[in-house]
Amino acid sequence: MKKYSLTFLLVFLGFHFVSAQQSNLSVEKIMQDTIWMGTFPSDIYWGAQSQNSYFDYNPEANPKYSLYRINIKNHDKILPNDWKETEKLLPQSGDFNYAETKKVYADD
Repeated sequence: MKKYSLTFLLVFLGFHFVSAQQSNLSVEKIMQDTIWMGTFPSDIYWGAQSQNSYFDYNPEANPKYSLYRINIKNHDKILPNDWKETEKLLPQSGDFNYAETKKVYADD
């Protein structure tokens, strides 16, 4: 009887030890970690001539996101937008005429 009791105790403690070693790691926690998943583009918008798509992106894990672009004719290449090109971009906000052929905006 002592042998069965000792075996039962050891099995019980073994299961308890195994269950105590499990962590609370979940898919949701992994998806929130940029080290595991990387960073995703945000604030995506079309350029005024609809030739480029612009977005904020941080592939190198810098402290701040930078503006990148993809050209519709060469969509395999993601290019960073330098500050000179960024200054030339038209503002995203503005009002179109009724035919949506002209846009008026305020440049700050």
